Amino acid sequence: MMSILLLGLIGIILAGAFVAGLFIFRQDSVEDLVAKNSVISTLLTIGENKQANTIELFLYHPGTKKGSLLFLPENLWSKIDSFGRYDKLDVLYDPGNAKPLIQHVEKLTGVRIGFAINISRDNLVKIVDLLGGISLYLPETLSQDAGTDMPVFNTKQALFDGEMVNEFLFGKPEAFVSAQVPDRKQMVIYALFAKIVALKESEYLKRDQAFDAFRRGLSTTFSDSELQTFISEISNMKMESVYLDSVHGRITANPEKGEIFAPNDQGDYLKLTMEKTMAYLTGTEAIRPEDLVVELEVLNGTKVNLLASTAARKFKQYQYEVLPVGNADRQDYPKTVIIARHNNLETAREAGNIIHCTNIQAGTEDPFSKADITIILGYDFDGEYCKK
Repeated sequence: MMSILLLGLIGIILAGAFVAGLFIFRQDSVEDLVAKNSVISTLLTIGENKQANTIELFLYHPGTKKGSLLFLPENLWSKIDSFGRYDKLDVLYDPGNAKPLIQHVEKLTGVRIGFAINISRDNLVKIVDLLGGISLYLPETLSQDAGTDMPVFNTKQALFDGEMVNEFLFGKPEAFVSAQVPDRKQMVIYALFAKIVALKESEYLKRDQAFDAFRRGLSTTFSDSELQTFISEISNMKMESVYLDSVHGRITANPEKGEIFAPNDQGDYLKLTMEKTMAYLTGTEAIRPEDLVVELEVLNGTKVNLLASTAARKFKQYQYEVLPVGNADRQDYPKTVIIARHNNLETAREAGNIIHCTNIQAGTEDPFSKADITIILGYDFDGEYCKK
């Protein structure tokens, strides 16, 4: 009997040591990423009960101090393997279990996600007030919506308290005519990070009482020590270098699900975009976020009216900066040709993938144009794709 008890006691001690070892290792995971100079990836969500309001993928590189935010529409339409059907992204949202949503976003973006943070609507108000409010840079002066008690802001930069942020995100969309709903969501997340950076010198969030209150407002996979390390790291973020992006696509009507957001090219282009973003984050050269935008010149090499305008609209959906369209040097091009002006053939191929064109050529720089890529449309282009 004593032997059995002794063996049981040894088993309990070993199991406890194993669990303690796992706990210690878990606590050090953010520090480990920092030590390895690896990107820290976090899925950020804001929601009410089972309804997601905001879904953002935040990436931060501790070496370059660069960050990025990718806005994911909650009605993003894609195939969800665990359900065996196409559905909206927010069906996977669960404030108490981020794993299903993380796994699906990983599939969509090709990015491994290490952590998750969820903030409820009520807790968002408390967190904003705890931080002393956040500054939102608005595109233009907002006006009060008739018949509501919406606040009026007279400057482009306004300090929002918790209740104002709540109204900004969850209030009537038409009341804030100068800021589209997706933009508002990303603006709030960006402003929260900006405030954490601004509080670095005061070390406000390192105070036990402030950190405990901040931590209570989050539902997160970070341990307390990981969250402290995370806050300490992102306090060094260069906010002017934060790259803001979103999934590109269009809103369409679904007879069963209502409005859905259909990503371009079934979302394949999203992975290419994220590869560029990761290269930007890890690169030490002084690349500005706006440098990630490719300037495109679309010329009509046929006698088909409005062909270049049609193609231009398609490329704008993919966040290309499209220069004013025009006609090519002649109107008898049988095949569409894509010219890489700066000899960046890979960038030209990415543009070609959108319209299914493989006729890529290296070209000389045009001193009279600032285009990175010139597309001359031929008679093989049917307004959507190049026919083989």
